[in-house]
Amino acid sequence: MTGHVGKLTALQVARAKRPGLYNDGGNLYLQVESATARSWIFRYGGRYMGLGSAHAVSLQEARELAHEMRRLRLQGIDPIEAKRTKQTQRRLEAAKAITFKQCVADYIDAHRAGWKHAKHLEQWRNSMAQHVMPVIGDLTVQAIDTTAMHRRSRRSRDFEHRFRGRAASRIQARHQVGQPDGC
Repeated sequence: MTGHVGKLTALQVARAKRPGLYNDGGNLYLQVESATARSWIFRYGGRYMGLGSAHAVSLQEARELAHEMRRLRLQGIDPIEAKRTKQTQRRLEAAKAITFKQCVADYIDAHRAGWKHAKHLEQWRNSMAQHVMPVIGDLTVQAIDTTAMHRRSRRSRDFEHRFRGRAASRIQARHQVGQPDGC
């Protein structure tokens, strides 16, 4: 599977200018696109996984990364799929950490062009700032539930209809991670 590891030297990596793949062993390759564009590639099962630029990742670091990829393969894990899963998990965690205040700002930015009058923008901003943000603006969207909604609406019965229409729709949309049109 791996063969001899460590065929390349740091000097060979630095001097590699001719386009092509240079085998270091252990499924690790230096990919040279041009005299100034070099990157590390891990090849396995007909797939290629980029490990980073040769300017940013040293030969030793590339070998360590390739070693980790080989360990994943021995466990029956596809390194590319593992990387994608990790990235998705990070995005999900970041989405869970967004505050309601940021969520509303994102929503307004995403929808402002579709509003026919500037007064709609000001109505959104003012109603949120006056009635909603003092209560739930600093909470993460993940932390806002029905109890928080009722707590807000009890404080201002006359605002309940607008609050539920505007704030609740944003919370629901944010819980559906990956919505392209803002929060």
